[in-house]
Amino acid sequence: RGMAERARALGGTLALSHAAGGGTVVSIKIKHESARAALIAAAAGATIAGENISAVK
Repeated sequence: RGMAERARALGGTLALSHAAGGGTVVSIKIKHESARAALIAAAAGATIAGENISAVK
């Protein structure tokens, strides 16, 4: 599954844009409540539709 599908599975959105000087910016917005629930689930080793949940800060 793609990143956009994973973001939607958490009730969020994904946006792509160009970075100044080149490259790509990937932005994922997820409501705090959804993100917190995903982090708790990840700590317990949960998955969303067979995909491991991970967090990057």
